[in-house]
Amino acid sequence: MSDQEKYTIRIYVRPVEAQSILNGKVEYLQAKMFLNMLTERSYKPEYMPRPIPEPGQDFYELTKQQYGTYLQFLDRLKGKASRPD
Repeated sequence: MSDQEKYTIRIYVRPVEAQSILNGKVEYLQAKMFLNMLTERSYKPEYMPRPIPEPGQDFYELTKQQYGTYLQFLDRLKGKASRPD
């Protein structure tokens, strides 16, 4: 059984807000883990596990450099970076 649910993470890069639409729970969790690492967001063990989706925490403020890094990650996650021309 595949997870066809769509998840949304909001990204704010001054002055623009964008949405990252992720396909399925695995893609969503991988993106969240990457963004948490990128922004150094962490949670105390007593607040684990986190809900899925996580409406109050599915928002990230990124620098332009962080956003570029996240877009590269998304390309790899979705298999675009390694495709031949």
